[in-house]
Amino acid sequence: MARVSGLWIGSPLSPLERACIASFLTRGHQFDLFTYEEIPGVPDGCRVLDAAEVLPRERVFAHSAGVGRGSVAAFSDCFRYELLYRHGGWWVDLDVFCLTDSLPDAGFVVGRQGPTIINSAILRAPAGHPVVAAARSACETKSSEVEWGELGPDLLTRLMRQHGLDATAFPPEVFYPVDWQHYWAVLDPRRAADVLNRMRSAACIHLWNEMLRRIQFDKNVLPPQGSVLRSLYEASIGVSEFTHEYALAVDCAPNALQLEIRSRCPEPGVPGTFTHQ
Repeated sequence: MARVSGLWIGSPLSPLERACIASFLTRGHQFDLFTYEEIPGVPDGCRVLDAAEVLPRERVFAHSAGVGRGSVAAFSDCFRYELLYRHGGWWVDLDVFCLTDSLPDAGFVVGRQGPTIINSAILRAPAGHPVVAAARSACETKSSEVEWGELGPDLLTRLMRQHGLDATAFPPEVFYPVDWQHYWAVLDPRRAADVLNRMRSAACIHLWNEMLRRIQFDKNVLPPQGSVLRSLYEASIGVSEFTHEYALAVDCAPNALQLEIRSRCPEPGVPGTFTHQ
């Protein structure tokens, strides 16, 4: 059993976050969710801990400009480095779905999202690890003006190289079997076979919540029948709570993804579309 931690700030957990937490719990891992306020709907078995015991609420900041404006991703980076420096263990963002019950519970573990970039969404470190210590120090003077990724993949990739550890990062197939450019593949029933094949040798799959946020994908609507994301929901939290679902548009081109929102009840559906080309 691995001890896994994550952080949530602000709005209630959506089905995506609840499914990701539940995926670790159902695989036998311990999940500690750090929060600054009471959050409803936390999956049974998840421990809820006070984030202020790690960093005071006054330290929380959001990106003030750019593509991540309003996101607390950079603060989340600082939080994980502080937590892991003190206590060690596993860290995952809440858009990471667990696929294995055999996560290693020792050593330093990190993965590449592509040929050159090491991602910080999934990270395991012993307490006081020098890479984490350096990342923690880099956060001390940072605030809302940081660039997107500056304290996450950019920083971690640079520090791994400086410490001569970049070659130890796991290949993308282990934690990032679907890259960010193809985040939409988990929503497309026509891509399900390919995604499932990529997941066979993976320990986790990162679902790229930031990309979903940017295209205003409604996480409270059930993904399309036959999609990988829907199957992940079915395996973790079930789908009975959803009143509406996405469906592949009838006129959707083979090289594009166009989804429509439909009611799962007899009454008329709610208008809404999502298109990726």
